Amino acid sequence: MTTEEFHDRQMKCVVEAGIVTVNELNVFHGKIPAHKYCILVPRIFPASEFKAVMGKVEYGEKKGDSYLDPQHHSDIIKVPDGPFLAVGIEDGRGRLNTPPSESYKKILAEKRQPYPTLVGIYHILTYSVIFDSHNMDLVGSRYGSDGVPCLYLRGGVPELYASFLDGADPAWGAPSCEEWIVP
Repeated sequence: MTTEEFHDRQMKCVVEAGIVTVNELNVFHGKIPAHKYCILVPRIFPASEFKAVMGKVEYGEKKGDSYLDPQHHSDIIKVPDGPFLAVGIEDGRGRLNTPPSESYKKILAEKRQPYPTLVGIYHILTYSVIFDSHNMDLVGSRYGSDGVPCLYLRGGVPELYASFLDGADPAWGAPSCEEWIVP
């Protein structure tokens, strides 16, 4: 899939999911870098909306769900307050079987941005086939004092849940991007 096809697919998915209108996507017109894969974040939503937005994620015939209590969720990195692009994405395959706490440190050392929960949700909303290869630790956010939000399949259902910061699994990796671009 070309970068242009990837971005067109994202725009179609967020409009069909009712997250934004076609007109609201105009803010990205001419701002998406050529030849770099980006995740479009057209609308910021609070943790209290995670369950509703996860319900729009589809994998096969199954809809997603969230089991996170919003009051225990927090972002540990600064995320733009309005629409933005996560540019130069790496989906986490390069960090499989690495504890989330270690992935977080390595991502920062590489001068990259770790995915917070919001970016991870947009990623799977528009490209849920990532689950065909692995699950995602969202190390730019935390759940409680020792947890990290994660996106995974349970019984074929995409779920937003939390795992331990120091657990490692060969089917789990932490995605990141080069930078945020605010249009």
